Amino acid sequence: MNGNTIYGDPDKYGLVYDEISLENAEKTYNDIMEKDKFTNAYGRLFADYMGITAGFFPVFLSAFIFKREKKKNEYEKTYSSKVSFSKYILGKYIGICICIMGCYFLLATYTTLAYSKFAFDSNSVIDRMAIYKYTFAWIGPTVLFTTAFDILISAIFDNPIAAIIVQLILCISGIHNLIGQYDFTKYVIRFNVFGEYDNYLQWKTTILQNRIFYTILSFVVVLLSSYVWTRFRKKNT
Repeated sequence: MNGNTIYGDPDKYGLVYDEISLENAEKTYNDIMEKDKFTNAYGRLFADYMGITAGFFPVFLSAFIFKREKKKNEYEKTYSSKVSFSKYILGKYIGICICIMGCYFLLATYTTLAYSKFAFDSNSVIDRMAIYKYTFAWIGPTVLFTTAFDILISAIFDNPIAAIIVQLILCISGIHNLIGQYDFTKYVIRFNVFGEYDNYLQWKTTILQNRIFYTILSFVVVLLSSYVWTRFRKKNT
């Protein structure tokens, strides 16, 4: 980059480095290593960045799956079987979510192993379940909602491209707030700082309420999707 970045020329980009006292620096370090056991602090940052991808990339699976199966006449096979179409869609939905979450858990495993080696080499104590915890509780509801919402939009417009456009707009509009915005309008939540244990405790209850809300909402949206897809199929038969 020839030095043309915020790191090469911080004054040009208005980047200001704040000096902190030794006492505050030690407190920050102790909070990360003792209260957060390091990996909890990193787990929140991991969930922050991975949550952005979870807010958009599932659309490329969920928006196209029923359109593709419609072309393959899978609908007729489904309705001729004993499995209801609602159960069929729910099964597909759960399958997509498991596949997507599997990718995030693989990344969480790789990162956990890397920090386990760090802990062994430095004789430090870490929470080896921390990154899995944030992956499941933080990223999981985003994956559930994104996938369900994309299926619904694809069903309403009968066009996967519409789902991609709508999801892109929602994702971009919701990722600018880096911390502290956890109301029910935010399906992608951010905590774009490393550490800040006391600050995290302040927002913990609100974050938990947000994640529970979107988990429940996701299954409501899936049921609505099955109704829309069923009505669409009957209309065209």
